[in-house]
Amino acid sequence: DNSLVPDCPVHHIDPYRLPAGKIASLIDFEAIWRDVCLVEWPERLGDQLADEENPPRLEVAFEGFGPQAEGRTVTLRAVGSRWQGAIDRWGQEGGPLRSRSSDPPQQASFGT
Repeated sequence: DNSLVPDCPVHHIDPYRLPAGKIASLIDFEAIWRDVCLVEWPERLGDQLADEENPPRLEVAFEGFGPQAEGRTVTLRAVGSRWQGAIDRWGQEGGPLRSRSSDPPQQASFGT
């Protein structure tokens, strides 16, 4: 098992084809917000489920196109103190892309 987050359920929600707010009657959001929940088209959830302040979350936006991710931008936005703390820590430690949080940050090397 190579999971970095053992025993953590991950949910994927894609409400694209549902009328805005309709998905609220289909899923127990109170339960899945406690786990990892990946939401495509989050604006389709409706205001009763997600607004600017709730639930606490890490929003990840991918923009741009191109081969090998050239020209793409990933933006992280924290909603709530837990995720703001994580983003701040990642910035201080050199980024979130390490095997374990205890591993030292990798330093970028540049040729001269």
